[in-house]
Amino acid sequence: MLYYFTASDKDAQKHLKDTIHNPFPIKQCLHLLDNNIVDKLKECNKHEFVHMWGAVPGSSNMQRWLKLQPGGGH
Repeated sequence: MLYYFTASDKDAQKHLKDTIHNPFPIKQCLHLLDNNIVDKLKECNKHEFVHMWGAVPGSSNMQRWLKLQPGGGH
């Protein structure tokens, strides 16, 4: 799967390095998630580390978020 996004300013470049180049250790947060979500993460072998990028709510971001479907990223 290919994701395209811009990271043109210094803050975006830092976030790219922190969250995409270096995955987040989600295993320390699994106790905060619903068991069904944890099971899905384990099925995809994503229960220890994940790559993620945050976004602020906005019309285009919300439209993209609503299009996400389970199973699209494994």
